[in-house]
Amino acid sequence: MQPVHFQLQIKILSAIKSKVFFLVLLFVSLNLAEIGLGGEAKEKQVATVAETSYQKCFAFREKRKDKEALPYCRKAVELEPDNPEYLTTIASILANIGQVPEGAEYMQKALAINLKTLGPEHPQVAKDHIWVGKGFMMLGKYNMAREHFELALASDLKNFGEEDLRVARDRTFLGNYFKFTGKYKKAIKFYELSLATYLKICGNDSPDVAAALSNLGIAWSDLGEYKKSIDYLKKALASDLKFYGKEHHKIAIDWGNIGSVLRKSGDYNKAISYLWKALKINRKIYGEDHYLVSLNQSNLGVALGKAGSYDDAIHYLSNALRNDLKIYGNDHPRVASEWFSIGEIYHKKGDNKQALHYYQLALKSNLKIYGEESLEVARSKHNIANTLLYLRQFNQAMPYLQESFDIYKNVLGSNHPETVSCKQGIDALRIVLNSVKNEKIHGNSK
Repeated sequence: MQPVHFQLQIKILSAIKSKVFFLVLLFVSLNLAEIGLGGEAKEKQVATVAETSYQKCFAFREKRKDKEALPYCRKAVELEPDNPEYLTTIASILANIGQVPEGAEYMQKALAINLKTLGPEHPQVAKDHIWVGKGFMMLGKYNMAREHFELALASDLKNFGEEDLRVARDRTFLGNYFKFTGKYKKAIKFYELSLATYLKICGNDSPDVAAALSNLGIAWSDLGEYKKSIDYLKKALASDLKFYGKEHHKIAIDWGNIGSVLRKSGDYNKAISYLWKALKINRKIYGEDHYLVSLNQSNLGVALGKAGSYDDAIHYLSNALRNDLKIYGNDHPRVASEWFSIGEIYHKKGDNKQALHYYQLALKSNLKIYGEESLEVARSKHNIANTLLYLRQFNQAMPYLQESFDIYKNVLGSNHPETVSCKQGIDALRIVLNSVKNEKIHGNSK
């Protein structure tokens, strides 16, 4: 039998071991907890930094300074890459500054996340479909855009029924799809449905009603119904005047729309007076260096060109181009459009070499913005081909015509006026090329 004092020693040692074991366990637990709390704290810190960056981005966006906003939004997205709000915002910024393909990728990612977390019937998912559709429209992928617009409409009809502003919005975007693809009567049908909903919910004098009236006015002008078009546009102007007063950028838009339709109708002097009113309002509100002032100068330049005032036209278009290059850089739809318009003026002046230079700048920009298969690219190539014909560079013109025709046919269909016109150009050029070839053969045989 062991002595008593030895047994006591064993008990004391056991107690000490237990305490040590307990202390070790406590130490490990506390460290694990600290690690866990540290992880949570770190996540909160990341979220806070991301939100701070996003708020800085938002502040620049409110001032319509998308280029300045972009680095802050990129930072927010880098820190929280699965935040749909950040993804949607960066998509919008990139689209506004002309980086459409990258913007479309971010928007599709936001849609995928919301589809997974919210489900296909959630109103936010319908809104995301609209944004994705807008991206595809800008890229010239009209059929893909239509699919997303239709998904949004089906979801919103199911959730809210016919008489809802979201349903009216979805129908407006489907109207835009049909307008851009040359199906103007279908566009008008959707715009009329949107207008009826807005009138029922908002009453006669609201911004949504005015916008719907403007959409109808522009669509009727595409069908050559200029009187009907201007009636709708004047109703939109009257509604906006009640809501905003005389000196507001929405009123400038209304004057500009009426001026553009008058230009299309051939009433150039009256068009110029309306477009000048639009420019005057926005200059007073914003000063010279604003994107809306550039837009007004661009529209005025085009109208002056139609009226035969070529030097004045180039003056206003060059002012617009210079300002838009500062705001957006080279690869933006507005910049490409202004290069294109300046090219048209030089063509009318008979300076086809200079016209070709500007058309090629527009093409280069449009290819970067939209990719190979867009209508903007087709139209740039078509004008390059026509200019090469004036320069009697027949062989160089044919590839541009053929590429334009392929895009027109794919996007607009075989019977669209632009497709038909391009096909007629190809057929006529083939006759010319065969004639030139025969002349060479006969010349060599003599």
